[in-house]
Amino acid sequence: MWAEDRTNWLGMPTPMTGPIDLPLWFLRDLIVVTALTPLIYWFIKHTRHYGVLLLSLAYITGIWPNIPGFNITAVFFFCTGAYFSIYGKNLVNECHRVRTPSYLTAGVLLLLCIWFDGRNTPVGDILYPLYIITGVCSAFNLATDLLQKGKAKVHPLLAQSTFFIYAIHTVVVLAGCNFLVRHLLPGEHPLIQSLAYLLTPLLCVAVCLGIFLFMKRFLPKLLGVLTGNRY
Repeated sequence: MWAEDRTNWLGMPTPMTGPIDLPLWFLRDLIVVTALTPLIYWFIKHTRHYGVLLLSLAYITGIWPNIPGFNITAVFFFCTGAYFSIYGKNLVNECHRVRTPSYLTAGVLLLLCIWFDGRNTPVGDILYPLYIITGVCSAFNLATDLLQKGKAKVHPLLAQSTFFIYAIHTVVVLAGCNFLVRHLLPGEHPLIQSLAYLLTPLLCVAVCLGIFLFMKRFLPKLLGVLTGNRY
């Protein structure tokens, strides 16, 4: 359990729970919502986009039953994907319609989240879910634009290592990278703090990718077990 002091808009506690390898909480929740697919299908068919809007409101405000394995984050994004699939909507095209607003809004919210220290402050906790929604939309738009214009392509190594990086990044790596960056960029100036905030995840991904390459070269069988032979 973590973030025990975090509350929703009604002031009710909303701590998160998960296994020791924390990122796998989302995988746990996805297994739960997948088991509830018939119920979710019925809900989406009867509520259409209104149901998705209601879930988005629950996601933003945090007003949702705090049941381990049934977190609103997984439910909201899973149901959103289900809505696009059930009604034959193309996610990329739908995001493209709001490309410019998504870029502008996500950019502003990113700066505000940095300024208010993410979910560690009351204001940041309110802004964070809004940034995630617009950030996801912006990520789809940016990736689509770069791929269509030939300025980027899917690198096989990154495709192979995605799950590995996701699953391992909080196991010592993130804390170590944060410690290193904070010592290389000491100080409390907002610009320094913002730079450290942005550099830490980049360094973390680089270290995780290095571990993946090392294991692929010298411990391929162990890597295969850890990743379900996905590389």
